[in-house]
Amino acid sequence: MQINIEAEKKKIEREYSRLQKYFADFTQLKQTISALVANAPADLQAQQKLNQLQDLFPAGIGGLEQEMKQDMKILNVALKKLEAQIKHRVIFPEK
Repeated sequence: MQINIEAEKKKIEREYSRLQKYFADFTQLKQTISALVANAPADLQAQQKLNQLQDLFPAGIGGLEQEMKQDMKILNVALKKLEAQIKHRVIFPEK
């Protein structure tokens, strides 16, 4: 039983680290897009890149951020359920 709990804990830690990296990448992407927006009036290449991004993400960066927040809420609920299951197994181990 203890091995399963440790394995699940390591799995959660790996997923958490992966999500942290995605969030950091997303934050960097937002900053890059902000710079493109600031430079677009004077820089044709920046404007072209913004147009390409608009084609890729029609809902815009705000839409991506909303999707990310929704995904994080779903993940948070799933992690809380898993935590409750693990605590229950620790308190009431199967024999």
